[in-house]
Amino acid sequence: MRDAFGAALVELAEDVPDLVVLDGDNATSTRTRLFADRFGDSFFNVGIAEQNLVGVAAGLALAGARPVACAFASMLVNRALDQITHSVAHQDLGVVLVGHYAGLSGGREGACHHSTSDVAVLRAVPNLAVLVPACDADVLPLLRLAVDRGRPAYLRLSRNPSAAVPDHDRGSLAEGWRYWGADDPEVLVVVTGPLLPSALDAVPRAGERVGVLNVVSVKPFPDTAFGEVSRSARAVVAVEEHSTTGGLGSAVAEAASGSGATHLRIGVPDVFTVSGDHGELLQLYGLTTERIASVVRSLTRGELDDGHQH
Repeated sequence: MRDAFGAALVELAEDVPDLVVLDGDNATSTRTRLFADRFGDSFFNVGIAEQNLVGVAAGLALAGARPVACAFASMLVNRALDQITHSVAHQDLGVVLVGHYAGLSGGREGACHHSTSDVAVLRAVPNLAVLVPACDADVLPLLRLAVDRGRPAYLRLSRNPSAAVPDHDRGSLAEGWRYWGADDPEVLVVVTGPLLPSALDAVPRAGERVGVLNVVSVKPFPDTAFGEVSRSARAVVAVEEHSTTGGLGSAVAEAASGSGATHLRIGVPDVFTVSGDHGELLQLYGLTTERIASVVRSLTRGELDDGHQH
């Protein structure tokens, strides 16, 4: 998604003259270099100093600019949480924080570059929206939405390109959700981020009366939409490239409390991740089309398959 992000910054800057971009000495990796080459006076490289990155972004917002602050998701959230919480969110400033290399997409860079707890941490920060594009085509409209919103936002980006998704049946990016499938699903798959194509591919293998809800806005969570599409479901499966603790799966569990539906999670278990190609890591942790289809099939048959579920 980083290539789509770099192009999105350049396009957005044509319409938003007070847009400024900050980076933590990763302009090539995050593709903010594309913006810097065109709009050098509006680009700030603060060095490998994520706390300063967020603090400077807050100051620029107070001065009337519209800052987009970029760093690797793991470092941004873990190192600069104090500044995110108090300098940005507590003051309700219009800073867009962009976490790059999210999930396992850092690949062979290893566990310190993987980000599997960022959503869990940031969901608990008041005033802060958490937005997760599912494919490259989502990046520009979500970035524009976050900037125009004028309030704190976190945009979670995978490193790699993500396949386009088909037209949805209901919902929209602006509403924070999209839906594909049966009007009255027996099993509902709730997915966020670039695992959406895998979830959609799994549905034909899993039987009829299966629906897929893509949660674009993990916070604020689309409670009303979730309630509508899950009303008939006897099982809900949350799928995310994130820890099964505290992320989408937890948001779904909170929204579904009292519904009586079986609730399962497919995500990264409670472990420190290992190095490997992105695809290998998705396979290792069961974040694949085959795994999703297997779990959903077991549910449609009235079985419970306990692999990779919590």
